[in-house]
Amino acid sequence: MTIDELRTLRGLSMTKLCDAAGLSMGAIFRLTRPGADITGARLETLMKLAAGLDAVITIDPEGVTIRPKEENR
Repeated sequence: MTIDELRTLRGLSMTKLCDAAGLSMGAIFRLTRPGADITGARLETLMKLAAGLDAVITIDPEGVTIRPKEENR
């Protein structure tokens, strides 16, 4: 699931996600644009994004994944 798909699932506009995550619109655009590679994002940014989306973030050698909390079982 992409960040933008998760944002839509949560019913958040870009502006509401910015407010919920405490991130700038520019940061959100960089992370949600098609083909965005979030592996280079700062951990602090990813944590804020996950909190704003009520999501779980997983970082491993294969990359970064983000999913809704209810899928974390």
